[in-house]
Amino acid sequence: MTEFDYIPKKFVIVSETEPAAFEGLIWYNPNEGLWRLYKDGKWQILIPFYVGDSEPAEKTDGMLWFDKANRKLKVYNQKDLIWEIIGNWQLEYEIYDDFNDNKLTGRITEDILLVRENAITRCKRYRPEWETVAGSPSANDGALWLQGNPVEVRTPCPICSKYELEFTCTDLIATDPVIFYIRDIYKDADNYYEIYYYMKDIDDRSFARFKKVVGGSGTTLINLAEKIHAPGGTFVITLLRDSEGNFEILKDGVSQGTCTDTSITESNYIDLKVDGNHAPDSDLRVNWIYGR
Repeated sequence: MTEFDYIPKKFVIVSETEPAAFEGLIWYNPNEGLWRLYKDGKWQILIPFYVGDSEPAEKTDGMLWFDKANRKLKVYNQKDLIWEIIGNWQLEYEIYDDFNDNKLTGRITEDILLVRENAITRCKRYRPEWETVAGSPSANDGALWLQGNPVEVRTPCPICSKYELEFTCTDLIATDPVIFYIRDIYKDADNYYEIYYYMKDIDDRSFARFKKVVGGSGTTLINLAEKIHAPGGTFVITLLRDSEGNFEILKDGVSQGTCTDTSITESNYIDLKVDGNHAPDSDLRVNWIYGR
């Protein structure tokens, strides 16, 4: 007998139905995903960890359950007879940038586990390299500053189901605009989707649209519900897209409109651009951004 075969096969049974039990028998039920040991005249959970879409058939105090349906890690509290959430697991990020290193290039781009909003997830490219397309963008005070007419940056990113960024812009005037182009899905210079904010001092001098550019020709898909104008502020802008081309744009978690379009089904970059006569003097900055 070697150190690797001290448990005879007759003491381990894989079966979808309960076997005839005897002391020391180990039973794995593939339907339930549970290992049990027959000890002291009863079946006891042997390995207290379970992965599945629904609650395990049996549970014991301290047992861990990764709820695949809701992407949550839970532990069983025998005293209160409840599953307690100890962590969320989100879909992995393609990119995430918080600009806290105050750099756009020369960065250590990592594949890491990221903890954000009480959720744990893999991030394939944390703090990616940004290419300057126009102007002189900068990173300082933990943000990406886009001050210029024009100023534009991009970073490689495949097509995602969710894009989100937070930006701040508070210096808006009546005479000249600040225009922010958020191009989360950017195949090339002639093919992309764009969230477009034309910002001035009051509502009726401002615009907010979601458009597509295909073959260099632009078409408005949504006139967004809320514009951005003076005094400005800090806003979270979200783009959602599913595999069937259903889009939704949100501002601070509130829907700004929906549409369906399948003109562009692949992406090479996230592209951010600012222009307008007041843009060089504005304080527009991106605080964080991700695609997943």
